[in-house]
Parts: sequence; C-alpha cells; structure tokens
Amino acid sequence: MKTRSEKNGLLLLLVLGSILAILVLMFTFFDRIFNQTDENNGDLNYGQNSQAVIYYNSVAYVPKESLETVLFIGLDATEEIGAMTDPHLADFLMLAIMDHESKNVLFLHLNRDTMAYINQLDYADNTTATLYTQLARGHIFGSSETVRCHNTVKTVERLLYDIDIDHYVSMTMGAVSRINDAVGGITLPLLADFTHVDPAYTEGTEVTLKGDFALTYIRARGSMEDKTNLARMERQKQYMEQLLTVYLENMSADSDLQTKLVKDVSPYIHTDLTAHQMARLSEKIQEYSFSGTDAIPGEAKVGDEFMEYYVDETALQEKVLSLFYREYTEE
Repeated sequence: MKTRSEKNGLLLLLVLGSILAILVLMFTFFDRIFNQTDENNGDLNYGQNSQAVIYYNSVAYVPKESLETVLFIGLDATEEIGAMTDPHLADFLMLAIMDHESKNVLFLHLNRDTMAYINQLDYADNTTATLYTQLARGHIFGSSETVRCHNTVKTVERLLYDIDIDHYVSMTMGAVSRINDAVGGITLPLLADFTHVDPAYTEGTEVTLKGDFALTYIRARGSMEDKTNLARMERQKQYMEQLLTVYLENMSADSDLQTKLVKDVSPYIHTDLTAHQMARLSEKIQEYSFSGTDAIPGEAKVGDEFMEYYVDETALQEKVLSLFYREYTEE
C-alpha cells in the first residue's frame, strides 16, 4: 500500500505529465505563444558540461549527464502574457529535475525571497549592473517575456552554482483561477487564519476555494501574521497537490476537460519548449518514480524594504552536489 506521501508524489508526477500534455495541445492550436518552431526533432540536450570537474572536501565531482531540467515560473499577475504592459515579479519558482538514467523526478521549490545576484538590464536588454536582491526581482528586467524568463533562468543558475537549466515555463495567476474554477473549486483545510476575508475562515476550517479566494489563499502574505514566504510556500504545496488530485479526477470523468482548458489557459502561458520536446518529456516521465519536493534550507529576515531569505551556503553546496553531480571516477 502506498503512503500518503507516495500518493502525493505520484500525483505530482502525473500532473507534470498533464502540464506537458496541455502544453502540447496549446502548441498545436496556438503556436503563437511559443518562441521557437518545432524544427529540431532530435533528443533534448542535456549534460552539455559533463566533463567539467569540480572539487568539494577533496572529492572530485562531475555533472550528471542524464539530467533534464525545467524551471516553472509563476508570475505576480493575472492578465494574459500578451496583455502585460509592465514586467512582474516571479512569485513562484519550482525547478523540475528529471534524471533519464535513474528514471526519477524531483521538484526543487525555490523561495522567491532568496537573496541572489541578478542582472539589471537596460531598455536594450543589455546588462548594466549586478544587483544583490530578491530572486523574484530577476523577472522585472527585460523588454519581453522571453528576455525576462532568460534573466530569471540565469539568476537561478547562478544561485545554484552555475548549473545548466534547459527550459522554462512561465504562467500568470490568471491560469490558476481558470483551472481552479473549471474543476469546481478546491476543497481543503485552511493552513492559516483567513478571518480577515471571512469571519468563518478560521485555521483548520475546511473550505472550497473558488474565484478570487483561491488566488488569495496561495498568494496572501502581507496581511498574514507570518509575513515570510515560508508559510505561503506550504499553502502553495498543499493547494497544488489537491488541485492536481481534483484535476485528474475531473479529467477522467470528462475527456473534453483538457481541450476546454486549452483555449482558456493558453494566453496565460509562455515557454521555450517545442511541441516535440514536450511530447518526448511527457512520454518519458510516465514511467518515472517521484522522490518528492525539496527546498533549500535558510533563514528569513525582515529587510529594509522587503522580506529576505538567506540560504545556508553549506547546505546549498551539498544539495547542488547531490542533485546535479556525481563522484568522478577514472575509467
């Protein structure tokens, strides 16, 4: 019998496949939302720097050659990607790490308040300075969503000691509310007190999230007793797991659900994955196991302007080594 954690992990794995399947449909019907044509029908490129040797505590390591990574970026916006006149913060950041050799998938949830070095870009998208600020702010620089995504990818790569991230998917919150209401809302016990929204919404109360409150639940921070991003990350994880459970149940009962959502959701998503690449990933991960959702240990502090999250550098180094490297052995 599977444990609750294993079931949640399986659901997340299946949902990643569902997300990719939805994106494949979107590419077919709405190829205008993608940046690249599907000219490259070869395998995905990964392990490009597989021979780079690094040392840690006198042990040699090389990058794992079998990894494929996709950075999911949730934007602090509700409008369609094409309708955005101003850049927005990256409120939600999660890196999907797929190991094609061990057939395993892991999600690395990144705290948007993490203090990191980001590139400041001018109107022509040239780097003018390097700022030490919140990870989320890397997405406010750039003349287009493509440039902003690349800047966020570079920021995360730099944070994780210059690993390579293969692809990205950005999405505004407008997509979440449409998926939420399309499946009839999400019922869950509140992990925090929301009596400022409704006097009946005390912590622990089971509530069906619909409309604006669904977004409030996963985004609220400033009005909460705990103003760090840590509690919000727990609500996001809880909501995502339950949403995926309900989505899969509804999809099995309504075969047209996925197609119906395509028209509603596609304007809110932007990615550099081609249809062929998404189809290949979706096919591969159906047989993969899921090893959970990880995070980088650290400490949240109140800064001069906003909340700041400082990672534990030793823990980060060891996590990067365990996730992206293997010990080097001479053949």
